[in-house]
Amino acid sequence: MELNNVNNLRALALYVKRNKKMNVETENNIKNIESFVKEGVSFWFSSKNHIRCPFPNNIREELIKLTTSSFNVWVNELEKSEKNKITESEFVEMLEVIMFNEAINLVEDEDQQITITYPFMPRIGDFVNDLNYGKGKIVNRKINSTKENKKLMEVSVTSETTSETWKTEFELPA
Repeated sequence: MELNNVNNLRALALYVKRNKKMNVETENNIKNIESFVKEGVSFWFSSKNHIRCPFPNNIREELIKLTTSSFNVWVNELEKSEKNKITESEFVEMLEVIMFNEAINLVEDEDQQITITYPFMPRIGDFVNDLNYGKGKIVNRKINSTKENKKLMEVSVTSETTSETWKTEFELPA
């Protein structure tokens, strides 16, 4: 999953810094955790610049509840010594891991699962411009695996000029 995007982690880490780190001494304070989670999910729920929300509207309310609950459990299970060693970025990254894992369990549609797993990859409905085929619209996509266990995304594109559909495939990040 593409969760290590530095810009995403920085944006959430800024929230933590503004609030002088998540106070691990008050981890039982549900409002503190809810606030942290709310900031994290609002970052992913809003589409800005190169970031598009990977979560369907119909799961967002439940996703917030499940993420808050799971993150709270994770924080409360940490030993005090562990909490003191965890960096701001690690809190943010764990929040994202929990949120994306919860989201995958809330959707059944294969394309929605692909979007959540690879939030920065092209989506159905996106337009692409190919040197050979010209401008076209992505009409289908799927994930394939190679013998070497590399994951590939295959996209089907319908040309705007000829209405012909063509396919291309590219390797996904590990």
